[in-house]
Amino acid sequence: MGYSTVVLAGRRYTMLKLREYQKDCLTAIAKAKEDAITRQLVSLPTGTGKTVIFCHLARKFKQVLVLAHRDELCQQAQDKFLMVNPEAEGKIGWVKAERNEVDKPIIIGSVQTITRPNRLEQLPHFDLIITDEAHHAVADSYLRIYDTILNGNLHVGFTATPNRADNEGLGKVFERVVFEKTIKEMIEGGWLCNLEGKRITTDVSLDNVHTAIGDFNKRELTAAINTANRNQLIVKSWLELANERKTLAFTVDIQHAHDLSETFTNHGIRASPISGKTPMDERHGLIEKFHSGDIQVLCNCNLLTEGFDAPSVDCILLARPTQSQGLYIQMVGRGTRPYPEKENCLILDVVDNTTRHELRQFADLGLEPEEEEEERPFGTAPTGEKDRFNDYGIGNKLYSEDANILGRMAKYDWNRLDSDTFKLYLGDGYIKIGLRRDKKGYYAYFKPGGEDLQFITSRDSKYNLSWAIGIAEDFAFEHTKGKTTLIDKNASWKNDTATWRQKQQLDDLGIDYDWDVTKGEAAKLIDIGYHQQNQKGGRA
Repeated sequence: MGYSTVVLAGRRYTMLKLREYQKDCLTAIAKAKEDAITRQLVSLPTGTGKTVIFCHLARKFKQVLVLAHRDELCQQAQDKFLMVNPEAEGKIGWVKAERNEVDKPIIIGSVQTITRPNRLEQLPHFDLIITDEAHHAVADSYLRIYDTILNGNLHVGFTATPNRADNEGLGKVFERVVFEKTIKEMIEGGWLCNLEGKRITTDVSLDNVHTAIGDFNKRELTAAINTANRNQLIVKSWLELANERKTLAFTVDIQHAHDLSETFTNHGIRASPISGKTPMDERHGLIEKFHSGDIQVLCNCNLLTEGFDAPSVDCILLARPTQSQGLYIQMVGRGTRPYPEKENCLILDVVDNTTRHELRQFADLGLEPEEEEEERPFGTAPTGEKDRFNDYGIGNKLYSEDANILGRMAKYDWNRLDSDTFKLYLGDGYIKIGLRRDKKGYYAYFKPGGEDLQFITSRDSKYNLSWAIGIAEDFAFEHTKGKTTLIDKNASWKNDTATWRQKQQLDDLGIDYDWDVTKGEAAKLIDIGYHQQNQKGGRA
């Protein structure tokens, strides 16, 4: 994501700019509207900024309604509106539970609340209606809303999964898919991380499990798969294949989430169950622990398939089978966002036996076929498995990294100073640009030579890493007038032998280095060394 700035009431705000495919999407919406297509559907994978697109779209209309069916999605929409358009502050109202703020130009509405007749009759006329997670749009609660408020005004639905498990067509609500991209296209374009699939095969038979509304009967499925032996097999396989990865597990029901979590815990893994029945305060606490790493495996049931943003997740454990392509994509999509040191996301696909059902599997995504797990005794390391993590500090020894730590997200060569801090250094007398993470998310700052630190983004903003990177990199380009040789990933000077002065600095900092250390490697090691020294001295 790029940025621009606006000053309101003496305060500087950062405004998110659009990626090229997001601009193309808005163009497609406008073109379809010109062709009198007023009920439009947009299909984009999880993690590609659907919310940002519809927030930009909303800026062109006077009265806007955003429909969402979960609290997390409603809050996410409000946060993104303020990032995209700071001028919307104070202009966003909610219709949810006891709140009925229908006098605002932007209304975020809970479907469960708005569908009530006494709430519907109080709504104003809308120029634009946006439906988030629009694959739900054919449900009766949505249809009651549309019957009341749609009268030729523009309605745009956004979803990652336009195909429903019950084969109920979205055509009764939407006229045309005006823009779409697949997971495969977005991975190839560098917007999502690579996926790797591995199969865990069980001897559990699903042949006696019936189908209901396009997927397995939940009660029968639970009885078939929530067994001690199957849960043990899943955990032992995970220990071999993914024991250092942050893992989001999908289960068939609440009891399955608890039982699988308990099996992980019994093997010494920090795991916890979570579901829609978990009290909201406890739910937020568990998610925060998962973000921070205090919980490594989060076993969820029907909760974190939509509106959950955890880019650091690098393993998706599909402990429940499904016949639904939409559900499968939603689950896998929780791991597709890029993140530092995240080479890929491992999809562990637990595959049961069946001769009568068509199971959705990794190959259905249109990517390379999943690896068939080789036969080997439990406890042995997978062949070809490599250490994914770079070590920055063991005593006084520091190691430089091989590859760009921000992978596909970054244009420039960032240096990671610690787990939450990244920096671009533009040379003596130039600015230092940095990213830091606190509990709210990432913020970007810059520090001109000899001057105080200044913020590019507000400390109050909740930016994910990819947005913060885009904002900071656009700022770097603008303030160097395009002269980015020092931070170019492929700059030739980085391969030259380190200078005598660099080696002297490494010695002074007590950093071990190879005799043939390059300028680029030395520069990063020196940055990390000074950062650690400043941290010990209590300086930022």
